[in-house]
Amino acid sequence: MIQRKIQRKTCLGGIAAAAALLLAVTGCGKSYPAKNTAQKAETSAASESTEAADAESRPTVEQADFQLKPYAMDGIGCAVEVPDTFTTGSGNSAVSGRLSFDGTESDDAIVVAAYDAQPEEEFNQFQEGDLFELINFSTTLPQLQYFRETEIAHAENMPCKAFVGETLGTIAGEDTYVTILAVNCPAQDKMYVFSMRDKTGEFQNYRDQLADHIYLNETGYVVENDQLADAPEPEPLSYSNDTIGYQIDLPEKWERVTDTSHFYGLESLASQYDGYDLFMNRDRDYAIVAAKSMTVSDTEFYAAMEQYKSMWTGAGGNELVTSKECTVWGYAAYQLVINHTAGADPTTSVTWLINKTGDQSKWLLVRYCYREDSAAEFADTLINSIHLQ
Repeated sequence: MIQRKIQRKTCLGGIAAAAALLLAVTGCGKSYPAKNTAQKAETSAASESTEAADAESRPTVEQADFQLKPYAMDGIGCAVEVPDTFTTGSGNSAVSGRLSFDGTESDDAIVVAAYDAQPEEEFNQFQEGDLFELINFSTTLPQLQYFRETEIAHAENMPCKAFVGETLGTIAGEDTYVTILAVNCPAQDKMYVFSMRDKTGEFQNYRDQLADHIYLNETGYVVENDQLADAPEPEPLSYSNDTIGYQIDLPEKWERVTDTSHFYGLESLASQYDGYDLFMNRDRDYAIVAAKSMTVSDTEFYAAMEQYKSMWTGAGGNELVTSKECTVWGYAAYQLVINHTAGADPTTSVTWLINKTGDQSKWLLVRYCYREDSAAEFADTLINSIHLQ
């Protein structure tokens, strides 16, 4: 338990349309931007002197009056304190590793995100150019104010290394200070990026202590009575959806994501299906269960699967590994395994398309997306954990 008090402050034509959505949700968790080695500029030999000089040259700005408010990122092992003058942004998903906060009277913003850890030897060689490649805000003409290694005082049983930097850039035509903190925890395969833009400089005191406002431990945190407390041990998840008509039992570290607004492709999924659920684990692997009322014969179903199979491999970066007819829960089904190689975070998905016939006939989709090869075996566990009602 953290004792420190913190002030109070996420028909066949129908088959074709639905099948097309398989490629709409290909991302799995998050990835950090790939490094541009050509941009790995030489280390600024003057970074330390720049920091000292900047401290003297900064204009005197009246600092904002605020109290700190805690936020916990469920299942990610991270919590943060932010000024209570900021409001939570839209599209937050603590379980997937992203929180954002917006200034109430300006365009100031804070973003906290969790990514895969960078290789330790690479992170140890971090330079200011590498740090600002991780930035969540688009700036032009950045002027480095400082860049340095820093300590994370609140990191329980999580060995880590951190760098913090500040730049003065231009956002929407206005000079804006941007501070970014990157914390790499190789043992937990996590890198936390904590960034803030401050147009007026009135949060300089807060930004100067950014490393003191992040808390890390292996089990994570909850907020109780305006204080951060260690999260309880995770429990297995049992969830029922009467609209779709199924129950799922998942092991610990899996959660149902209720705010899906920032997941690409799910808006189309919602419009094409009668209902869906999204589940995610601490490694940011995810599972989707969706259903659409539809009545077709098994013969028509399999014919449609073969006809539209090219849709699943036609998009760039999608490599079909296997596809086959099968039986799931006693119904005709079609299984696809696809490698998604586009971007800096390759993933693999296993998808089952199931033609439930008889009473309340429908087409069911179960999709599992993972990043590490060691997670592949969970696909069988997932499909066997679902029971139709």
